[in-house]
Amino acid sequence: MWIPQGSLMLAPTPSAPQVFKYVEEPRIGLYVKISEDRDFSLILVNGENWVIKSKYIKHFRRKHVNKIS
Repeated sequence: MWIPQGSLMLAPTPSAPQVFKYVEEPRIGLYVKISEDRDFSLILVNGENWVIKSKYIKHFRRKHVNKIS
C-alpha cells in the first residue's frame, strides 16, 4: 500500500496514541488489518506497527498482476 505525504500515523491505538509521526515523503507499507475503530487501519512501515486513517491509504497494485508467472 502507498501512504501519501502529509498523512498522520499513530501508535499504538487511535484512541490512546503515545507516539505520532507525520509522513514527510510518500511511503510504501504493508496493510495488516482494520483497527478496532473502523475508521483506522493497522499498517506495518519499516518494521513498526502504526495505525492510520483508512481514507488516507492507497492500495498499490501493478497492472496485469495476474499475468506474472
